[in-house]
Amino acid sequence: MPSASARPTTEIGSDEPLAQRDAATLLVVDAASRALGERLVQHMPSGAVRCVTYDDLELPLAAPSSLAEVTSARASNAQQVPSARKVIAPQVVDLRASVPSRQTGGDLETHQAGLDALERLGDWARTLADRHGTLVVVTRDVAALFGADTPDIDLYQAGLWGGCRSLDNELPNTRVRLVDLASGEAALVALAQDLHHDDGEDEVVIDHHGHRRALRVRPVADTPPALTPPPTPDRVASRVTLEIAYPGQLSRLQWRAHPVRSTLAKDQVRVKVLATGLNFRDVMYALGVLTDEALEQGFSGATLGLEFSGIVEALGEGVTQFDIGDPVVGLGSACFSNHLVVEADSLARVPTGLDPVAAAGLPTAFLTAWYSLEHLARLSPGERVLIHGAAGGVGLAAVQLARWRGAEVLATAGSPHKRDLLTLLGAERCYDSRSLAFAEQILADTDGQGVDVVLNSLSGDAIHQNLRVLAPFGRFLELGKRDFYQDTPMGLRPFRHNLSYFGIDSDQLLSHRPALARQLFRQVMDRFAEGAFSALPYTTFTTTRVVEAFRHMQQARHIGKIIVTHPSAAASPSPDTLRTGSVSKTTMHPHGGPRNTTNNSTNPACMALDTEGCYLVSGGLSGLGLASAERLVRRGARHLLLLSRSGVSSPEASAAIAAMQGQGVTVEAPALDVTDEQALAGLIEECGSRRPPLRGVIHAAAVIEDGLARQLTREQLDAVLAPKLLGAILLDRLTRHHDLQHFVLYSSATTLFGSPGQSAYVAANLGLEALAVRRRQAGKPATCLSLGIIEDTGFLARHQTKRQALSQRMGGGQLSAEQALDALEQALAAGVSNAAVIGAIDHGFIQRRFIELRQNSGEADRQASSNDDLDLSALDESSRRKAVEAILRRQLASILMLDPERIDSGRRLSEFGFDSLMAVELVSAIETRLGVKVSALALADAATLHRTTLLICDLLESPELDATDEHAALAYRHAVSPPAPAREVT
Repeated sequence: MPSASARPTTEIGSDEPLAQRDAATLLVVDAASRALGERLVQHMPSGAVRCVTYDDLELPLAAPSSLAEVTSARASNAQQVPSARKVIAPQVVDLRASVPSRQTGGDLETHQAGLDALERLGDWARTLADRHGTLVVVTRDVAALFGADTPDIDLYQAGLWGGCRSLDNELPNTRVRLVDLASGEAALVALAQDLHHDDGEDEVVIDHHGHRRALRVRPVADTPPALTPPPTPDRVASRVTLEIAYPGQLSRLQWRAHPVRSTLAKDQVRVKVLATGLNFRDVMYALGVLTDEALEQGFSGATLGLEFSGIVEALGEGVTQFDIGDPVVGLGSACFSNHLVVEADSLARVPTGLDPVAAAGLPTAFLTAWYSLEHLARLSPGERVLIHGAAGGVGLAAVQLARWRGAEVLATAGSPHKRDLLTLLGAERCYDSRSLAFAEQILADTDGQGVDVVLNSLSGDAIHQNLRVLAPFGRFLELGKRDFYQDTPMGLRPFRHNLSYFGIDSDQLLSHRPALARQLFRQVMDRFAEGAFSALPYTTFTTTRVVEAFRHMQQARHIGKIIVTHPSAAASPSPDTLRTGSVSKTTMHPHGGPRNTTNNSTNPACMALDTEGCYLVSGGLSGLGLASAERLVRRGARHLLLLSRSGVSSPEASAAIAAMQGQGVTVEAPALDVTDEQALAGLIEECGSRRPPLRGVIHAAAVIEDGLARQLTREQLDAVLAPKLLGAILLDRLTRHHDLQHFVLYSSATTLFGSPGQSAYVAANLGLEALAVRRRQAGKPATCLSLGIIEDTGFLARHQTKRQALSQRMGGGQLSAEQALDALEQALAAGVSNAAVIGAIDHGFIQRRFIELRQNSGEADRQASSNDDLDLSALDESSRRKAVEAILRRQLASILMLDPERIDSGRRLSEFGFDSLMAVELVSAIETRLGVKVSALALADAATLHRTTLLICDLLESPELDATDEHAALAYRHAVSPPAPAREVT
């Protein structure tokens, strides 16, 4: 039971019973969590918070939720407790110090500390078994598991996170919340606010800036058909390109296959693409804001992607400046592809020491900045330059260039943290790009002198404010496109001061002035080679998450560049680059299963194995481990090490080994415990000497020991965690110096929801997922599959009752071993680090915990289809409004990346982050799904989901109304009906 040795926090000299104090919030802690509780109190409203240990709390908390209504007191205090008092009483347990860090603890010491922490959770489970309330568990160094930008990840802290997911399902009256907390006061402030103003999120990550992110699980959508067998020497792989299936709807971006050009012109180079830089031009084109006409005169034409990095894989006969295998960066057309054919003059070698992934974000940003400030504006030392949107790619490149030139930099950005970054990077002053007040502020800060150069990306009235601050002989450099194509008028009066105006489009520069573009590009890359410039901060998304990348830029969430990496991109990030990702986990549905989201490939990818190498499979003599060994043999493996504690002890294992040996495969099957470090080290050290070099590891060892968290003994915890997690840790460390093709870990899909009665098993498996992330961070191969129920082999195949019970809890279909292994090959080919492989989700704990899976389940699809196929005209007014609101809510949830239930129909959409670009996408979706044309302005005026629903229903009922008419939108804004069309009266 949690310790109760510490006294509650009170004012000095106060002996008043806690029940009589005017406390709005109680932080209930165990002794080990007292320090965190007291620090949190300091950041909550003064006088409204108390921190107490559990046994010092004199009030039972009896209401189900974090708002606990005090309805009675213990017998000794019954007369002192006012009735109907409301108390926010989260019970906080701080587990951050429960496990030593990698730097301070060895593997065994860390393992024992992890067991201690899980026992502590068991204490809380016993304490809360019959109580109502909220348990808030605070961890550290788990965020990287969910894609956050942090270099540290702790395997046992991740395991605790998994154990808590199970605990949540075991305590019917207790809500378990998980918070991964970074160090620093900003993070503490954010946690205090989170506890005081609970928004319903159960799993959040708070970074050291105080930024808070919630977990989301996303199915793999539109998986590129590049996940096909790797090319053989006599066959060139297909080219896969990102294309717009439905203009205006980012969710409909699709990867499509095209033949690769087999012959090259003499000045051409074929490149295997590692990464592609995303530009605002791509987002605007995908949303339909930029038409084909606006792009077809450019270098890349009406395609997606202008810049990339990759590896040279073929050369035209006239190309002498590159060799096959060179890492290159360049510009091209349709760069969201896995292979490109480009002219040699549009390429440059990646400078030494620069990460090839980071290099993909350099060409357009630095070429545009160089062309603008150096070539056109002739920026001089001592001049003052205003850079708008300076936290974007071009903006940050321009800041570097301006400071290199000795100019004074003024900058704008749309959020405080972006402005803070710009200040750190050398901007003299920073202003809010979302306010027109920047002009007055600049004139005041410069004593009315203004600036010599404006690099503009703002539109509308901001242009006139820019002209106000431009000094005589100033240069106005326009990067924006919207005002050009909307033919926005601009008065000439300011130009009486010898101002110059330049409209800039680097895409057209490349097309119409190729020689100049090549010259400028070489000058930029020369500056990188000299060390004058450095890579930009960037956020990466894999090709399977490309829609998220577009939405990320659409919502202006990023700093610097957004880069989409292809499966072959294995380069680790440079330490000086900012890499982030959305906090998420992908799910994969198996080929041949009840729900197959991979439409573009009929065959799973094949592993390419080394016939001269050795492959180790722990748990390799039964279940999925043995099936994995057989699959390795089918893919060409000729030397296997199959580990098991008991060795060959079943007829099944003996028959399988005999069959493999009959195919000429050397199979060793020693009786070896994977947690025996000395024996395991000796076996692995013999690879490369007594046996072939080790080329791959599959860790399938597992022990199942079910039991409720409050009932598990330390021996039971160790029996589960040791073979799975400690064994994996030892395999990781002991194989670090081997050149592995793959390092595969089998986790369980129970980590997604926390199977009740399996807290130790879930903890061990989530630790494996963290290990895969840690290896990837170190530049080592790692693939961890969280597998659903395997119905035809292994533990659950032998225990039908448990299999059926787990299937009911998960709410999904079951997998065959073949489907699971097909998914493994697909994940290896795609370069996926962590993925869950599950059947269709139609009920159960997974669906309830993660709304994204509910949205993508077969049931949700049927509901969506039925909603979209409704004959709205046949419904009565009330039913029509409900149906329209359901469709709009689903579309908004997709665009905003929110749970539909969190969209309050009466709340302004702007409060959810809905902006003009999102309105463009919603306009397209409304026209596609409801057949109604409505302007973005009309949506902005409607402001809420409820009013938007009424607007759409009005248009459905009265087709003569024109919601694309701005006057009609204005009339709707003021609740005035437009004049009815004239009718002939007879």
